[in-house]
Amino acid sequence: MMVTEDPTRLTRIPGTLNAKGTLMVTPLCNSFSPGPQLSPFRGELEARALKPLEQTKVLGFSIGLAEGEELSLPASVALYLWSAGLIELEGGEVVVRRNTGWWPVQGCNWEP
Repeated sequence: MMVTEDPTRLTRIPGTLNAKGTLMVTPLCNSFSPGPQLSPFRGELEARALKPLEQTKVLGFSIGLAEGEELSLPASVALYLWSAGLIELEGGEVVVRRNTGWWPVQGCNWEP
């Protein structure tokens, strides 16, 4: 059975960080839309694009990159792109939102 053999398939605990994407593990419900609420990181970071990226949305933020381009990005987007190897971080400030434990997720009905 793959679940017990492969540590990447372990159940993720809500509120923890996914190491690959720097995003918080969030339970999914009927009406899910990705956005900045998935990242605990706030602030602004200076970055340089290592690879081109066609116009796309990352955490609700519209972005396109040209190789070598220097730009200022919200920390949540910058850290996501950095973890994907698309940018190099050059400076700025990051504030990490404290995990306050379990929280109700919009659109979820947790009643039995």
